[in-house]
Amino acid sequence: MSSGGREVEVTISSAKDIKNVNWRNGPNKLYAVVWVDPKYKSSTRVDEDGDTCPTWNETFVIPLPPANDEDDDKVYINIVHAGGEKNTKPLIGSAHLSLRDVIDDVGFDIPAVKTLKLKRPSGRPHGKLDVTVTVRESPESCALATYGNAAYGKSEYGYAPEKGS
Repeated sequence: MSSGGREVEVTISSAKDIKNVNWRNGPNKLYAVVWVDPKYKSSTRVDEDGDTCPTWNETFVIPLPPANDEDDDKVYINIVHAGGEKNTKPLIGSAHLSLRDVIDDVGFDIPAVKTLKLKRPSGRPHGKLDVTVTVRESPESCALATYGNAAYGKSEYGYAPEKGS
């Protein structure tokens, strides 16, 4: 899919049926990380109270990178535990969505409400993620600087965004 000045708006609503990977230390403290281009990742705030059913209701506008040979951009979302407890793996689950599928289903400028299956790194299912995705033409002034919220720190899952921010 050639970007040609396009962007994708992603609203990460909530997740459900998440196993408590932190059961020895308390509830899950989850946040979501979203990206199209892995060089530019954005994250939601940490849901301190949601545990196995977190809610974020946060929207991100992501400029699409220039066209590539495969011509099929995807939105990737990881659900991550913010705590640094010993023996607790931070990556809860991952999901992705083809933007070509969104365009084929609803077209441009029309929100597509989706429930994505989250998978653990092993490939086993691990809950569901509710998102709304809209692909649209972006204004000429749209630049990669519009990526919002906290990004990863020193190591991919060694940093969590500030809680409650």
